Amino acid sequence: MRQIEFLECQIKDKDRIIALQQNAITTTALVSDGTAVAELALLKRRIELLDGQISNKDQTITFQENSIRLRDITVQERDRTIQGLHQEIATLRAAASQTSSIHPAAARGPSVGNAA
Repeated sequence: MRQIEFLECQIKDKDRIIALQQNAITTTALVSDGTAVAELALLKRRIELLDGQISNKDQTITFQENSIRLRDITVQERDRTIQGLHQEIATLRAAASQTSSIHPAAARGPSVGNAA
């Protein structure tokens, strides 16, 4: 009878050991899953940060492109202004040369010595 009780105690002990091992396996799996979830969360956060950096770089590129367009427009306006000034100078020179060739005295102005 004592031997049966002893064997029953051993069986109970082995059942407890098996239960503890199963709990350990479950805990390890949960920890592994938890680690995987944490790593996944970190990866997602890194992706979000990279997306943010890409978005910032896209905005910077857009800003730079807009600056270049404005600079091009400014250069074009400056070139048109310079071209207009050249045309105006050419027109004034042509008018001055026609005036001086037609009326040389008028181009020089009134003569002080010949006022009488």
